[in-house]
Amino acid sequence: MLPADKAYPSTSQLIPLSKDEKKALAIVLTGNFLEYFDLMLFTHLAFVVTPYFMPKTDPVVAKMLAIFAFSSSFVIRPFAAYFWGVYRR
Repeated sequence: MLPADKAYPSTSQLIPLSKDEKKALAIVLTGNFLEYFDLMLFTHLAFVVTPYFMPKTDPVVAKMLAIFAFSSSFVIRPFAAYFWGVYRR
């Protein structure tokens, strides 16, 4: 284990971010913000839009279908990332 004075670099030892690193950080933060905003928005509106888009036979089944429709994006996302990553090179 490092001594307390060696565990964290002092502010004089920190290297400032380059312009490209700042741009990459801004892009990542924006993407994460939009992702979690989308998650929050869907979570709050799922119960409002469920009666309009899902079958009206059973409310529990309708809400489960809404959640499954949303969760499918989490299953598809890695495959889409692979697909777009391969063709971007």
